[in-house]
Amino acid sequence: AVDSDNIAKTTLPDKIWTSYDDEEKKHWLTVQKNSLHQRFLLQDNLLPAWHGNRKSLPERIHLSVDAMIRAIDRLEIQQQQLQHHERHGGGK
Repeated sequence: AVDSDNIAKTTLPDKIWTSYDDEEKKHWLTVQKNSLHQRFLLQDNLLPAWHGNRKSLPERIHLSVDAMIRAIDRLEIQQQQLQHHERHGGGK
């Protein structure tokens, strides 16, 4: 049997949240999953509204969420490869 209380003490919970940095005036999407802790910019309020060829807010959010999903997918693939390697004794 697995001791779920023991696991909870040794691993951080998976989390996804948004936050606002008042000093930088930026909105962030943050993910914490195992060893992955990464932020993705949603909105930079210091940039003028007509800055360059900026995408619309929904497009930027979509791109940030996609980037977060790709980061999580990469982490899960790395973990699967490591588990496979450990199960097979690291041999070829």
